[in-house]
Amino acid sequence: MKKKIIMGMGLLAGYAGACKGFLDFAIKRHSEKKAARKRKKDEKENGPSYGIYHDRVEEGRQWIKRSISEEWDITSKDGLKLHAYYLENPNPKGIFLLVHGYRASGFGDFACSTKFYYELGYHIVEIDQRSHGKSEGTYIGMGVLERLDVQAWIKVIDKRFEGKLSIYLAGVSMGASTVLMTSTLSLPKSVKGIIADCGFTSPADIFKHVMKLWMNLPPFPFLYGANLLSKWIAGYGFWDVVIPKEMERNQLPILFVHGGEDTFVPTWMGLENYQACRAPKRILIVDGAEHAMSYLVDTKRYQEAVIEFLEGGTK
Repeated sequence: MKKKIIMGMGLLAGYAGACKGFLDFAIKRHSEKKAARKRKKDEKENGPSYGIYHDRVEEGRQWIKRSISEEWDITSKDGLKLHAYYLENPNPKGIFLLVHGYRASGFGDFACSTKFYYELGYHIVEIDQRSHGKSEGTYIGMGVLERLDVQAWIKVIDKRFEGKLSIYLAGVSMGASTVLMTSTLSLPKSVKGIIADCGFTSPADIFKHVMKLWMNLPPFPFLYGANLLSKWIAGYGFWDVVIPKEMERNQLPILFVHGGEDTFVPTWMGLENYQACRAPKRILIVDGAEHAMSYLVDTKRYQEAVIEFLEGGTK
């Protein structure tokens, strides 16, 4: 009997350790050295900074850095210092709040599109999501925590411009999911619409997909144990916010974008979010585009869709 108890305790400890290992892999902030190594690797091998797009992306990054007018800091509801870059437009007709994706940055996810939004006549506020860049945080919230950060940024922006300028939210990948989750929070009337590029349906769904894609593992039992640990350690659960359910309540116009060849956040997730949305909406599926690549693969169609959306062209 004693031997069975010891074996059981050992199995339980092993299970808890495996769940904690998954949690650390999935949502714990990388050290600065590890993050720098990952960025360097990504620039060479992955994402929109490789191959034929490298020069365009690097040119876009440098343009953003040259165009920064100010750097802003605010404090989140849970006491973290959050950081953003502000690009002031001399003749503004509105503001774009840009929200990057998972383990990324605005300098990467919006490297080329930032200039486009700016030249349309908008101030740009490009945030570092919590646990990224210059913003504080230990755990990534997969949009569940970040939606409250975006809400806080919106309030600061709206106050600064006295509610006189329209605010649009644009997110890529986890940033797209973040702004979609934000849509049903209390927001000022100055928020006029959302552009959501390749967002997932929920943290649980994307983790299930990645576990199968990268690890060939079923979600049970590790995802469920990691979910309980996340509630305790990081302050949220993977099923806390399901975006299609939020889209049933959302009232803001939304332009959904997704790459037709996206295997990281599969295209069906973007379609499910779109189909659930009851507000004015439009969707652009870019054939041949992998994850977060739509703007680069078909810049003309992407820009036309954005311009039409800003002019009220949703169905």
